[in-house]
Amino acid sequence: MCTSRPSIPKPMEREIRRRCGFGCVMCGNPLYEYHHMKDWSMTHEHVADDVTLLCNMHHTEATNNLLTKEMVEQATRMPHNLKKGVSNPYNLHFHGNDGTIIIGNSTFKTNLVANHFFSAVLVDMISLIGFQMENGFLLIQLALIDEHNVPVLTIRNNELVYKMDNWDVQFVKNNLIVRRGLGDIMLDIVFRVPDTIIIRRGELYANGIRINIYPDAFRIRTRTLDTSFKNNGITAPFVGITIGKHPPNLNGVVHIEVNNRYSYDNNKTQ
Repeated sequence: MCTSRPSIPKPMEREIRRRCGFGCVMCGNPLYEYHHMKDWSMTHEHVADDVTLLCNMHHTEATNNLLTKEMVEQATRMPHNLKKGVSNPYNLHFHGNDGTIIIGNSTFKTNLVANHFFSAVLVDMISLIGFQMENGFLLIQLALIDEHNVPVLTIRNNELVYKMDNWDVQFVKNNLIVRRGLGDIMLDIVFRVPDTIIIRRGELYANGIRINIYPDAFRIRTRTLDTSFKNNGITAPFVGITIGKHPPNLNGVVHIEVNNRYSYDNNKTQ
């Protein structure tokens, strides 16, 4: 009697992603599929050590005997991304002149001309999320840094790279989620090609500024400041929100001065 294959348990999927470096063990591509190195028809069970990550191309090659089982097993013992310490760069396909960034449920829109740059949120001249227009391409610029100003994930000119010491990185369809622990989401972002980015949840940091993002709002926080934004619509040529230092004569539509910032020298959170 034929029975359907049960899904891999979520905790096991996380274990496999971490062991494989959050990407294809052969090439590091962050768009991957779960591959059973021991044929499911023979085992009829999910065993974490027998499952690896392969991109669509390498999964097809393995299934069609264009990769040997030994090749896949060897790559699983030494995954591409873990050898490098960072993910293999992945290029996002954005283009056009109009860019939209949604943070929580607030929308930032811009219309770019050649070589112009737009930042939805600029902290001390650090752009946390923005676009640049170059040769007809809409290039995403994103800096995900932790409370100690250590880079966790970057997108530069549409090229996505993340570190291997994250607790979990999950890229399914067009949704990327970075977790620092169970239930602790640092970034939940949707790439809506060709011109829209949606940050649904997470925490953004820069120079003692904390930005908490929820589906219905986002909050900019310091020791003495707690400002929430809900259902805002901001259209600007260069900057949506500036916080702290900013380029001369370039205030955002909203500008926030901050003095008493968080210090994370001794504690992770305060």
